[in-house]
Amino acid sequence: MRTISRYLLLASIAGSAAQADEATGWDVYGQLSFGLLAIDNGAGSESYFAENGHIPSRVGIWYRHRLSSGGLLKFNFETGLGFTDLSEVSPDNDSLDFEYDKTALRKLEVVYVSPSAGTFSFGQGSMASDGASGVDLSGTGFAHAAAIGDLGGGTEFLLAGGTGSNVFVGDVFDDLDGPRRFRLRYDTPEWQSLTVSVAAGREVLRSGDDRAFYDVALAYVLETDAYSAEAILSYEWIDSSEERVLFSAGVLHMQTGLNVSIATGANQIGAGEYTYLKVGLQRDLFEIGRTAVSLEYYDGNDLGGAGSNSEAFGIGISQQVDAFDVEIVGALRRYDASRSATQFQSIDVAMLVARWRF
Repeated sequence: MRTISRYLLLASIAGSAAQADEATGWDVYGQLSFGLLAIDNGAGSESYFAENGHIPSRVGIWYRHRLSSGGLLKFNFETGLGFTDLSEVSPDNDSLDFEYDKTALRKLEVVYVSPSAGTFSFGQGSMASDGASGVDLSGTGFAHAAAIGDLGGGTEFLLAGGTGSNVFVGDVFDDLDGPRRFRLRYDTPEWQSLTVSVAAGREVLRSGDDRAFYDVALAYVLETDAYSAEAILSYEWIDSSEERVLFSAGVLHMQTGLNVSIATGANQIGAGEYTYLKVGLQRDLFEIGRTAVSLEYYDGNDLGGAGSNSEAFGIGISQQVDAFDVEIVGALRRYDASRSATQFQSIDVAMLVARWRF
């Protein structure tokens, strides 16, 4: 059974020993991910067409070369396409634009998979904590997830009288997930369903950021005839000024399709923490592909400064169309937030998006 969290986990454990049987050759892959978002922040509804920023459009190339020693040498290039995404839209940014720059580069790395010593990665790519908030066995991770700001993050909350608060969705909703950086990374071989990853990196795609990034993650994957379970625990250091811990986990009951996923994170220097919970159900209702539906709840504290609070409730649905490698998803969500005892008006969002993978 293919799940969104499986995609994220395997992407974060790049070149794991489980891939060691790959043959020499090239692979081209990618996806297009666009749809509609309607937002009502209390002053009326606005509609936008853009790409889904949670899992955006991209294209990539893998080259693999089998070595005589039994090891595997790999090269990966992956880039976003530079389109406006649903996290950026607002009344002042309401059109689908194409603005490609170097920050759209996602991966440019060399990976060596040792037959026995694990995986070594060098170049632009996932730090060990990238994806640590993203374990999700609901099958609706493309519709909604802990990265709340990926839907309407540029929308401003309004005060009770209808004036602007200068507080935006992206200010008070954050999953604290790890980044992609130019880094050196090591992943241990899998042992008892566990993999340990460590990385050290720098930001090279944005000027003016000279911070050093370090992190470590412990990933767990278990599949039986009855259950599928995954979890990631990570700790990240950003110079000496920021530290954060992340944990996400999910369990799927194979026979019934019932599932539960949780994510939580906290800044260890300074304030800011959140908890995200999702419960869902997967079913083979139609011959075209699997159907999944889920309910979500997010609770955040101090993410937008001391005294800020944020809550989100939502429902998401996903329909796979296996014959065309297409996924069609919809989501409804309500945002509530306050700061220093000032309650803002609620924001309601509705999304309908399709993704084609190749």
